[in-house]
Amino acid sequence: MRVTQSMMTRQYLKNLNTNMNEMNKINNRILSKRKFSKASEDPVNAAKALNVRRNLEKLNSYERNLKTADSILSASETIIMSLSKLTQNVKESTLEAVNGTNSQDEVDIIANQLFNFADEMVKQLNTDFAGRQLFGGTNNTEPPFRIEDEGGEKVLYFNGIKIDDAADLSDIPHTKDIFVDVGLGLQLGADGEVDPQTALKLSINGAEATGYGVDADGDPKNVVSLTLSIVNSLRAGDRDKALALSSKLDEANSALLISIADIGNRSEYIEFNLERVNSNRFNLLSEQNDAESIDMAAELIDYEVLQLAYNATLQMGATLIPPSIFDYIR
Repeated sequence: MRVTQSMMTRQYLKNLNTNMNEMNKINNRILSKRKFSKASEDPVNAAKALNVRRNLEKLNSYERNLKTADSILSASETIIMSLSKLTQNVKESTLEAVNGTNSQDEVDIIANQLFNFADEMVKQLNTDFAGRQLFGGTNNTEPPFRIEDEGGEKVLYFNGIKIDDAADLSDIPHTKDIFVDVGLGLQLGADGEVDPQTALKLSINGAEATGYGVDADGDPKNVVSLTLSIVNSLRAGDRDKALALSSKLDEANSALLISIADIGNRSEYIEFNLERVNSNRFNLLSEQNDAESIDMAAELIDYEVLQLAYNATLQMGATLIPPSIFDYIR
């Protein structure tokens, strides 16, 4: 077979372009620091990388849920601690009011002060945090607590019903728990409700936190309603009743302290899960690096080898392509 000059030239240019293309591929990998730019270049690692990225996005979602829950619980804890302090103020003011030396006018002034305490409690319990009622349960459309005047006396309502009339939480609307997925494999129970072991409880039931219903004496268990009952008694001139009610403030306050402890437990749970998320992210990033990232040293060496081959090919071209008349024209 006769090898013509044009055949040698075509083959030479083909090899030269092949070397140049390989150099460009390696150069692109070095610049992007990725093994491939299209899934078809490395289907196995591309599939692995896609799965890793999907899991990383889930972790980011879990982390956002945890941080949001932490902010909500922190704000709720601050409010409940403030309510606890206000409860102590209510007790001190009540003891001052029932002192025998106070006139009814003076007692009325203290009663107004106690009502202001109750009103402040309600305002704090109706706090809207980033579009969420902190203590409304599943109710996020309107403030859950309100004080109404009935027959000249102040009474407390929660989610539309008088809180003293509730014998059980199931009697109160919008008191179901709200859960968020934090990566524990969220599951539903046979009743269709979220399994508490597989998610984080986000909601704080305002009725449960502050008390509901009445005790054996028919007196309110709710700390705000109990304060209002003291106000009603003082305004009616029944100091003995007001004093008896004030002695129950400590018991009502215990519900607040229990809520604070519950929030503390959930905050620790959040901290533990944030550490778990960060640990899983580190492992996934290592997998992503293995699947997508190049070995920079190896790629640089390969590039230098190809560059040497390319330069050698250029030098070889001087012997393959004969000189023409144009090479002698100056």
